[in-house]
Parts: sequence; C-alpha cells; structure tokens
Amino acid sequence: MAGFVFPGKPSKVQAMDGKIIIALIHGGFTVKTLKKRDGKAFLAPANAAYPVIEVTPEMECEVWGVVVSVIRELEH
Repeated sequence: MAGFVFPGKPSKVQAMDGKIIIALIHGGFTVKTLKKRDGKAFLAPANAAYPVIEVTPEMECEVWGVVVSVIRELEH
C-alpha cells in the first residue's frame, strides 16, 4: 500500500481495511482503525473527539503492527 512501510519480518496478519493498527506518524505512535475509501487510506480514532487522519504520500507514516489481541485488567 502506498504511503506505508512495514518494518521487520512479514506477518500473516495484514493491515487491511477495518483492522486496528499501530502506526508511527511523524515520530509519534497511535492506535487507529485503518479505513480505505476511493483509493485513499484513513486512520480513524475510536474516540469521536479526535479527527480522522488521511494518509498521504508526503506523510511520515509506518504501520508497526496489527492489533490481534487486547489484555485488560478488570479489577485493581
């Protein structure tokens, strides 16, 4: 996919439309849902208070991984 670099060993899990990914954008990490529409890629937040980010070829954007599991502490 244009605009993305996949560092390290290839994974069986691919960064596809609708997948939650870990991305490095301009030196900062973020966790967003990858959305593809009309040949463009967007990073959508789970929290509506944050903007959707359109990924452009000029951006420094690397996909570091795809979220496949979440571990949560339910009680303190």
